Amino acid sequence: MKCKKCGTEMKDAKFCPECGAKAPNHFNQMVEAESHQKEKQKAIRQKQLEKEKRIIQEKGLKNNYVLYSFIFGLIGAALVLWPAGLEIQTQWWYSVLVLVFGFCGYFTARKARILNVQYFNRYRVHLNPRLSKLGLGLSIFSLGAGVFMGTFVMMLYM
Repeated sequence: MKCKKCGTEMKDAKFCPECGAKAPNHFNQMVEAESHQKEKQKAIRQKQLEKEKRIIQEKGLKNNYVLYSFIFGLIGAALVLWPAGLEIQTQWWYSVLVLVFGFCGYFTARKARILNVQYFNRYRVHLNPRLSKLGLGLSIFSLGAGVFMGTFVMMLYM
């Protein structure tokens, strides 16, 4: 083992015989190696992101379906969670409205996913994957809540 300060060879000493620096123990070496590995992975990921951004700009890639699915899902979820009052939320048209926004969000999220897969297969890039997943999740929430609300409304009218 070598001293980190002066580079002198140390055998099993706790301190360097030349400069008196404390010898690193095995745990510290493992932590340093692990942190070095994490820094390496972070640098690799940063390079990949820069490469993806460059390819997206060069090729002019766009996926507007991602934004549309997020907006439709957000509106559907807002209609479900918005305190509009029991009188309005138990009307059949309100359930249909929630279902329409849920379906629109789901199908645009599906189109966004298909386009992202095509871009990935061709260029190895992803366009807004987190926003795409968020739009899909909000749309599925809207669909589920719309079905539940529709079932509840039908029970009220029967």
